[in-house]
Amino acid sequence: MKTGDIRKILVDYYGGKEERIVVLLKETDEKYCFFSMDGVQFEVKKSLVLTEGAVRGIPAETRSLLKDYAKLYQRLKIEEEKYEKARKPLAEAMSQINTKTLRESRGLLTMEDFMSAFTKSLPAYLQREMEKFELCMYSEKQLEIEHTEYIEKYFRKGSFVYEEYDGTIQMCSDAKNDPNCKKYLKRYAKTLPVKQKPVSYLGIGDKDWLYCTTEYRIELKKPLTREYAEEVARKFSK
Repeated sequence: MKTGDIRKILVDYYGGKEERIVVLLKETDEKYCFFSMDGVQFEVKKSLVLTEGAVRGIPAETRSLLKDYAKLYQRLKIEEEKYEKARKPLAEAMSQINTKTLRESRGLLTMEDFMSAFTKSLPAYLQREMEKFELCMYSEKQLEIEHTEYIEKYFRKGSFVYEEYDGTIQMCSDAKNDPNCKKYLKRYAKTLPVKQKPVSYLGIGDKDWLYCTTEYRIELKKPLTREYAEEVARKFSK
């Protein structure tokens, strides 16, 4: 089939076969896009089109309208591509002003740049240790440094977990007080050579992975400037 061809197709809608008269609008590696004689535009996987053949006996006006729709569809796609090509650099320029340039004009860093400046301001030995951790900011009020160690897959039995009615494994509400939980934390919690004490906890993830997460949370009280990133790094590395 070529774009603009009018065909009678037999489609297998997962067990229910249906015959339709359509015009082909677009073809990809996996799908066809059709416009039917019933006035419906739809996509279907190629594997579900069982047969296709020539169409005879439909009114000339109907055939003409289907052809016209296919031509208009192609023109619309061309115009959409032109629009997207023109829109993309404008959107990128607007985004640049919004997320970075505007902040820089006020002497501020983006959260991403603040994290980078913080890391570069740490002593070399601490930068090496930080490679094992993930640095993240979900707001401009807090910097988080965390490490997650995956301990055991399909962990379903333990004194600090329980099984829900649907079979999922959950942590007990008082798990942190459990002696066995404390043993896991002592063994798997990763720490950095700094004075600040981290928060460590166990959790259950996908496929019942038992994991241990260690977090350092740094409260940020000033605007995100390069100087403040250096100040925070100095205090944290003590």
